Amino acid sequence: MISSLDWVIPSEMLAEEFDEKWDNSPKPFYNESFLSWFSRLAKANCADILGLFQILVEKGKGRPCALNQIELNPILRGILISQLEPFIDIDPTSLKKMFFHHYRKTSSKIDWNYLITIQPSPKYCPICLKTDTEPFFRDFWQLPFVTICSRHKSLLFDCCPHCNSPVLFWETSWDKPLTTCSNCHQDLTEGCKFLWKPRSHDGIKFQDQLLNVYMTNKYQNQPINVRSFFQKIWKLATAESGDPKVKKIEKNYRFLPSERIHKALYLAYKSLQSNNRNIFNSAAWDEINSYPKPLRKVFEELKTASYYFQTEGRNPPFVDHYNLPKNFFRVFCKLLSKQENLQKAFTTAGGLKSDFGLAWGVIQVRRYYEENHCPPYSKYHPFCSIAYFSESGAFLNSSISDWSSFLKKALGNRVIYCRINKNFKSKEGFKRVCEYLKEFHQKHNRIPLAKGLELKFVNKAVRRGIWAQFGIKNWDDLIRHVFGKK
Repeated sequence: MISSLDWVIPSEMLAEEFDEKWDNSPKPFYNESFLSWFSRLAKANCADILGLFQILVEKGKGRPCALNQIELNPILRGILISQLEPFIDIDPTSLKKMFFHHYRKTSSKIDWNYLITIQPSPKYCPICLKTDTEPFFRDFWQLPFVTICSRHKSLLFDCCPHCNSPVLFWETSWDKPLTTCSNCHQDLTEGCKFLWKPRSHDGIKFQDQLLNVYMTNKYQNQPINVRSFFQKIWKLATAESGDPKVKKIEKNYRFLPSERIHKALYLAYKSLQSNNRNIFNSAAWDEINSYPKPLRKVFEELKTASYYFQTEGRNPPFVDHYNLPKNFFRVFCKLLSKQENLQKAFTTAGGLKSDFGLAWGVIQVRRYYEENHCPPYSKYHPFCSIAYFSESGAFLNSSISDWSSFLKKALGNRVIYCRINKNFKSKEGFKRVCEYLKEFHQKHNRIPLAKGLELKFVNKAVRRGIWAQFGIKNWDDLIRHVFGKK
């Protein structure tokens, strides 16, 4: 009688090298993922998928977790294809041309790259797998924004319908079909009695547009930065969605169900349609509509030039035409995409050094004065940057060497500030202050108060006693001198 020990396969046989062509070499289907094709190849030749991967790939790189990430690793895929080449009857160039994803998983709690972060397990359409002549998994089923089967107009399943475990088809046994659940060993296409279908076809149409952008790196036939594009889509979706799980993706709840993502993207699509907006028309650019016509025209050119830089990857003629720093667009586009703050992106990238930087700074100061009825403080943004560039000599051609001279350029006689107290000490300076207080009274129809924010610097000058020679020792003395006994 043969003992059970006689059936043990020596470890040397597991590592035995192949020396002849394999009997079956299934060709990859259109839109099939590389991992799906490799799994079909292993099963067609009665081999364990993980075991075959470890034999073909050298030790250290052939770990099971590496097989899971092969869609993101073109180097490892190239090694595997070169090892398979002597044994399969397929042109290796066709395998190398199979689509692979560029965007890796990140570890941040809130990730704006969510829509292009590959999921650890693919979604699937049970009808597709059941009607395929040979079931296979599509390469785009691992993308979070792909939630609907465009062919059957139904929601994709993101787990086993029997045990709710992830779909890890590469961990199934060599003698089981690819559609078998690796956990409960039941058929993934059976038991799917309820197929959720979207109420509108607009969501499917929008998904197809997003998938085309992802595959071609083009939007409306123009090359774009795919990462930046999908970041804007996801920010819009989270803003429009009332779902708390969508608004804040926690680290322990990174992957959302397909139905939640579909509803969030549908709301983003409706927002784009109702507002007639282009996804690149960020709200950060809306403020340029309030600029004077000449400056608004320049910023419209800047807007076009920034898109040119994002698509072409090189500086447009706008840089040399307006004397901008060479690295302006690299910093400007990065900050604008990340923070969506036009003022901060413009000043940080060195936009004040341009030919129109002075005009932009003057507009910012005047707008602040009109809203607050006092000059801005140089320690707040964007005035801190304007003061820095003023003192750095960016506006010397306009006789501006510091923050004081910039305010005088922007506001003229309306500006009163403490950094030129020597001008206050003269008779002309005291007369100018009195005129300013009279204008304030006419404008606001009240006697100015010492505690008012707009008169802070005047009160500070009074307390310093620079007008003591005129009999002004406190605020009441100044008011009586200007307005009489009131």
